[in-house]
Amino acid sequence: MAGDNTDQLIDELRKAITQLSTQYAPADPISIGEVGGLRTALAKLVEQIGLEGTSRLLGESPRTIDTFQKPRGTVNRDTARHFAERLISYFRESPPRPARADLDVEAGSYGEEPETTYLTTEKGEYITTDNGDRIIVDQPPRPSFHIKGTQWVALVKTNALRAKIEAVSKLIDDLVEHSNFANLPAGESGLTQAERDHLIMILQTALNMLQGPMAEKGILEAAMSGLENARLKLAEKGTEYVMAGFVIGIAERLGQIVGSITF
Repeated sequence: MAGDNTDQLIDELRKAITQLSTQYAPADPISIGEVGGLRTALAKLVEQIGLEGTSRLLGESPRTIDTFQKPRGTVNRDTARHFAERLISYFRESPPRPARADLDVEAGSYGEEPETTYLTTEKGEYITTDNGDRIIVDQPPRPSFHIKGTQWVALVKTNALRAKIEAVSKLIDDLVEHSNFANLPAGESGLTQAERDHLIMILQTALNMLQGPMAEKGILEAAMSGLENARLKLAEKGTEYVMAGFVIGIAERLGQIVGSITF
């Protein structure tokens, strides 16, 4: 989806919100066919992140979203407005993925990527400048953290536990991918880059541990604490709905895993 198409979708969603606010009462049933911009954006979202991901983002059950996409499916006005507002946030925060337009079909390989140089300053600041045909990106050192181990226990890998670990793994992958593509200005972000890196690092550490034969209580507690801190900061800022949805989803499923382990 090109950038122009994204801007057009956002404009259509804003028009949909105006239409919903001025032409319908709160309890009026709204079908998706009545709000064209909403239908297009919702279809695009489901295409990009699937029905389950859309459910987490919009805070509605997959069944409700699936029903709403059908010609005769309806929701009330306020729910439709909520959908439109969350969709605007998603498309603002998540720029289009790079198109694979540089694929050399005959050669079966990708075209050459622009030369990129990575530098680290003493202050570890992120600096991006355009220097002719090069993009110079300064990356600070990866954060480190200390966790005091308290208790290790063997994991009994039931089918239910495996399914929960797999669900957490998928959500963490989604969170990492979103963080890589999110483009909100620093002032509008709920988490700093260092806070994002720290959260991802502890979550991936906890996940790697859970995929092994044993679990450590302190690591799981640190992961749950990191998720709660991130949730509170994102809620306070009130801008990154997509990131918040992933954080809440991971916390819910990881909490279920922690609750099933006897330390």
